[in-house]
Amino acid sequence: HRHRGSVPSRVNPTENTEVTFNGGVWYANYLNSDLGRTQALGWDTGIDGFWQVHERVGLQAFYTYSNEWYDQDSRYRPVIGGVVIDDPLNDWKSKTKNWYHNGGTRVNVSVIPGVLDFETAYMASFGYEKTTASGVPGVPPGQTGTDGGAAVDYPLVEAFLNAVTATMSWNVLENVTLWTQYRFEHYHLDDFRIDQLQPFMPATNPPNSRDIWLGQRIDSYTAHLIGFGVRYSF
Repeated sequence: HRHRGSVPSRVNPTENTEVTFNGGVWYANYLNSDLGRTQALGWDTGIDGFWQVHERVGLQAFYTYSNEWYDQDSRYRPVIGGVVIDDPLNDWKSKTKNWYHNGGTRVNVSVIPGVLDFETAYMASFGYEKTTASGVPGVPPGQTGTDGGAAVDYPLVEAFLNAVTATMSWNVLENVTLWTQYRFEHYHLDDFRIDQLQPFMPATNPPNSRDIWLGQRIDSYTAHLIGFGVRYSF
């Protein structure tokens, strides 16, 4: 079950300014989940402001913040003498917390009113994830607390993205617009789960292993992008 509530509001301090506020809370529970995710909770808030500086120039700025928690139940299942030990004494709990900050600014310029428009923008996003473990699980006979039977906290995961764009739009006809855009992006990720992961690692894989770790991830990068398009409205 998932429940969400939000409250938006908008005010116009002056004739050429507008400010929008929003906030929300959500909750999810997993009633039939003995192991795995059991419940989740989050809230978010944001502000967006627009100022018509000049009849041809508009300025926008925005910021949002969100915070999320996820609770999960897990069970350590060691193999002893070729037998998998499935014992509730080895149950342990973890809580994952995520924090997100998003913000940016945008400037719109009507170079030739109704014909040619220019827009430039900057956007930044920061994200953090932290997982902590609670409850020391039981240790089966013959095992020690250092063999993985004891729950431990995970390292912090950090992600950062910033982007700069410049867009020119030409209204060729009433309902046809040609546009071109340049976009610069820089993304940085620190994630202990994949930092050392390569598609094939013969030095660490077991002998005769054919394990292939597919690249279903986005690593740190810097990119320059140029796009063109036609927009048709009806």
